[in-house]
Amino acid sequence: MHSVSSVLLLIKNSWPRVESLHLLGSSLKPRIMSKLVAGSWPVLRQLHLVLCRLTEASLYKLVQGNLPLLEVLALPLTELQCPAMQTLSQGDWPLLRELDLSGNDLGAPAVTHLNQARWPQIQKLDLAANHIFEPDGLASLLKGKRMCLQSLSLGYMELGGTQQADMAELFKGDWPLLTNLDLTYVTLTGRQLTLQNVWPLLQSLHLSRTGIDASCLTQLVRASWPM
Repeated sequence: MHSVSSVLLLIKNSWPRVESLHLLGSSLKPRIMSKLVAGSWPVLRQLHLVLCRLTEASLYKLVQGNLPLLEVLALPLTELQCPAMQTLSQGDWPLLRELDLSGNDLGAPAVTHLNQARWPQIQKLDLAANHIFEPDGLASLLKGKRMCLQSLSLGYMELGGTQQADMAELFKGDWPLLTNLDLTYVTLTGRQLTLQNVWPLLQSLHLSRTGIDASCLTQLVRASWPM
């Protein structure tokens, strides 16, 4: 599927019954990529573009495309920057439940655009390995209304001194259905791990390489884990 000829054939045929499309490490030229994402995919539910360079024009075509049933959108390692998120947030995908934007170059402004998107059913959000912990980034994330959120990944990001207070607020996030939180490689302190009576459905908490100390471990042991 990585050759230009095969992609052009896919676009020409406009396979109306394709429900899942995966491209990994594609070297398609921007013009071809724009044609691909602009195609008519009336029943496409999953779109995975991994290690694919997406230009502003490609993103615009993606947003304008015919994807009424899109549920999963994965764009990791696609060189996305904050302006791209402004375009992406305009996508009319009311059924979208999983969004993977990991490994890009997204900062605090991107979170603001994410909050403006009309995706009320988001259940899984992966923002790992970006720059979300820039000033106001985490605070903006907490303002977003994501009552359906079940999985949140914020790992592999540096936490500056000014974001310490915001990180403490993270554990008060209003996500009643949250079952998975990944903070791998995010430096934490005991004061930030206030887990009592928070997220009653939480099943998985990833704290690898966070430098947690005895105080953190004590709070983990004392936390309420009803499930």
